[in-house]
Amino acid sequence: MLQVGVTVQTYYRWRKEHSEMSRDQLKRRHPSRRAEWRLASGKSRRRRVSGRQRRGGRGAVPHKFQRACTVVAEMRNRRMAELVVRQATGQSLPGKGWTFLRHCGFHAGGRSTLTGGLTTHVIGGFIMDRRSFIRAGALGATATALAAPAIAQGNTTWRMVTTWPKNFPGLGVGAQRLADRITAASGGRLTVQVYSAGEMVPPLQSLDAVIDGTAEMSHGAAYYWQNKSAALSFFTGVPYGMTAQELAAWVRFMGGQEIWDEVYDQFGVQGFLSGNTGTQAGGWFKNELMGVEDINGLRFRTPGLGGQVWEKLGATVTNMAAGEIFQALQSGTLDAAEFVGPYNDLALGFYQVCKNYYFPSFVEPGLATELVVDKAKYQALPADLQAIVRDCSQAEYDMVASDFVANDPRALQTLVNDHGVNVRQFPESILEAGAKASIEVLTDLRDNGDALVKKTAESFVESLNILRTRTQDIDSPFVQARQKYLTL
Repeated sequence: MLQVGVTVQTYYRWRKEHSEMSRDQLKRRHPSRRAEWRLASGKSRRRRVSGRQRRGGRGAVPHKFQRACTVVAEMRNRRMAELVVRQATGQSLPGKGWTFLRHCGFHAGGRSTLTGGLTTHVIGGFIMDRRSFIRAGALGATATALAAPAIAQGNTTWRMVTTWPKNFPGLGVGAQRLADRITAASGGRLTVQVYSAGEMVPPLQSLDAVIDGTAEMSHGAAYYWQNKSAALSFFTGVPYGMTAQELAAWVRFMGGQEIWDEVYDQFGVQGFLSGNTGTQAGGWFKNELMGVEDINGLRFRTPGLGGQVWEKLGATVTNMAAGEIFQALQSGTLDAAEFVGPYNDLALGFYQVCKNYYFPSFVEPGLATELVVDKAKYQALPADLQAIVRDCSQAEYDMVASDFVANDPRALQTLVNDHGVNVRQFPESILEAGAKASIEVLTDLRDNGDALVKKTAESFVESLNILRTRTQDIDSPFVQARQKYLTL
C-alpha cells in the first residue's frame, strides 16, 4: 500500500538543526543555495536538475509533475513511482519525466542518509533538500486522495457480507444501519462497507467468506450454519424455545455468549447478537391445513431445528435464501414456505402465490440475527473499537426488534385488506405434534456425542426453565387480561 512519507514535523526538525548554524557554516555545508543540487551519496556523487528543465525549456518536465514527484510513497520500483505520480496529477508521467526523477535521485527503495553534515531527506527514493521539502509540504493538502491519511490516522475498512437482499426491510436495512453505526461511532477509524446477498459471495456462503478471509464481517442467522455445528441453532431460534427477550437474557447474563464464543472459536470467528424479529409467522401454504395428515409429503422451506421438527411431522424440508423462495413457490418446487413475518413477506411477494398465512410460528418464537467478525482481526483492534463493534451490535438487536414490532401489524393489514390473504392459526393437533417433535429434537441434542453441542443444549434448557416462569406468570396473564378487558 502506498504511503506518503513527507511530514511537517520532519521539516521542523531540519529547520531547527540548521537554524543553530552560522551563516559561514551554512555556506560551507550548502555552498550554492540557488542551484538545485541533490546530494546522492555523501561525498562526490551529485545530481542536479538542468537549468533548461528548471526554466521550462526544451526537455523540461511540467511543473505539476515536478511537484508530484516530491510527494512519494515507500516505493520499491519504478511502477509504483509512476502510480504515485498518476494519482497525484491524474496523468501518466511523460517520457522526459524519468530523466527528472533520476536527477532528483530516484532509486528503488528508500533510506535516510547524512551527506556532508547536511541532513538530506530521502523519502521513497527522492533525496530532497530544504526547497524540495517545502514544496512537498505545500502539495500535502492535495495528496489526501492517496491512501496516506487513512494509514497515518489508523483508519481501517472492513467488508460485511450479508445473507439479505439489498435494502431488505428489517434485516437488510438493519445490517446497513449497523455498519453505519460502527462507522459513525468510530469517527471513520473503522469503516464498514456492506455487500448484500450475492454482491460478493452467495448469501449462504457469508460465514465461509469470513472464515477464509474474503470478508471481515458477515450478517445473517446462526442456524444457517448448523451443518458446521448443531450448537449454532441455539443462538438463532429453537422450536418452542426462548422469546427475543429470553434469548438476550441467556446470551448476555446467563453464560450463552461464552458458550457461543467456544463454538465459533473452532472457526476463528466471533459472534454477536445483531437483531431479532420477535415471534415469527408460521408460514405460507397453498392449501389450508386441517390436521397433521396434511403435512405428510409437503415440500416446505424452513431452516434450522424448526426444519427438523417439520420433518418429524412428515414434511420434506429444504433451505434457501430469501431471494430464491418466491420463484420456487411459483414454479411448484415448494408447496409452502416460511421466512420471517408480514414485514418481510410482503416485500417478498409470497401473497401472489399462496393465500393461507398461518400464525404463530411454534418453531421460531424469537429469531435472532448475528454479526460475525474475524476474531483475530477483531482482537487486533484497539479496545475502544472492539467496544464499538460489540455495543453497536447490541443496540441493533433492540432496534431491529422494534422495527418488526412497529411494521409487522401494518404489513399484515396490507396483506389482508389489499391482497386477500387469509390469516389462520395452526390446528391444535399440529401444535401438539410439533411440541412432541420439539422435545425429541432437544433431547437428541442434549444426548449428543459432541461435548460442545451437549453443553450448549444443557445451558439453553436450564436457562429456559428459569426464564419462562417470568414470561408465563407475568407477561402472559397481563396480555390475556388486556385482550379480554381493554377496548379503546
